[in-house]
Amino acid sequence: MLTLRAFGALDLRDAEGAPLGSVLSQSKRAALLVYLLLSRPGEFHRRDSLLALFWPEMDQEHGRNSLSKALSFLRKELGEEVLLTRGSEAVGVDSGQVWCDVLAFREALKGEDWAEALELYRGDLLEGLHVKGAPEFVDWVDQERVGLQEGPPRAHIPRGIGPRLRGMGSPVGAGLRRRRMPGPAVSLTCGVRSPGGSWRASAEALAVLDHFVASAPQALTC
Repeated sequence: MLTLRAFGALDLRDAEGAPLGSVLSQSKRAALLVYLLLSRPGEFHRRDSLLALFWPEMDQEHGRNSLSKALSFLRKELGEEVLLTRGSEAVGVDSGQVWCDVLAFREALKGEDWAEALELYRGDLLEGLHVKGAPEFVDWVDQERVGLQEGPPRAHIPRGIGPRLRGMGSPVGAGLRRRRMPGPAVSLTCGVRSPGGSWRASAEALAVLDHFVASAPQALTC
């Protein structure tokens, strides 16, 4: 299975862990792979939409030729099984062939595994990747960055714990103060995290809470 890390600088490795520098050195083709994998995972993308995203300055004939060359290159470098097609007009990526940190991060948030989410998030999406002549792709990256930075996970905190934390006088509150979390202050309430803070600050708070609940459950009453 391939490994693709898109948080921070883009990194792509084969099943043996060796970097796939041939792909990483071609930014537009690498960006195409990332987009196929992360935008509507598991779905197919029409070739026309990919042309508008990556080769907007080209006419239909030249754009399709560039897209075909890019897809052929990716198949050659990554393996035939990685890219999927549906008919002659739709392309996708088999997510079962590629482990990706962003997809794992989204699953961690869904499962409320805050420690795993914090471990996976090692920087903004695609830091330092410059793709010339593809302004709509750049816009997509910017939108994805905002969503990944600020997407609010819902925290199912045991009933009755929230009021104990508001004053920050509990062991959890002391732990939160020691961590000196960046961003807006976090207020943990029963059932939902504060809507004003970032997911990262909330996840750090919940990681402390999880540790406290696990280490001293007898101290909590509902």
